Amino acid sequence: DEWLFYGPGTYMPRVEVQVAEVVRATILRPHQGIRLRARQQCTDRCGTKRRAGEEWIWTGVGAYLPDVDEEIVMVVDAYMLDEKHALHLVAKRSYTDQFGKARKAGEEWLVTNKEA
Repeated sequence: DEWLFYGPGTYMPRVEVQVAEVVRATILRPHQGIRLRARQQCTDRCGTKRRAGEEWIWTGVGAYLPDVDEEIVMVVDAYMLDEKHALHLVAKRSYTDQFGKARKAGEEWLVTNKEA
């Protein structure tokens, strides 16, 4: 079994326990998100069930301490779009985007400042 001991506090491991790693919180600034991957089947902090290997983005400001079943892939920065710039996106796999539109693997589309 694996579990997290959330601080602040003092933890003295028993003889039968080995500390696997010390996990530090990642600080997110405005217009940043954190890309996470499920290590095994789990439920994230929003209550969404995740499969092993599934990746998602958590957006918020402040400290993020990943759960024992999550690993941090990378911190991502937001793109600032205006009238002259858009993003050309390609779906890596089929999913439903944050606007509720179903996207198929390989589908391409543009995101402009009006949609963002």
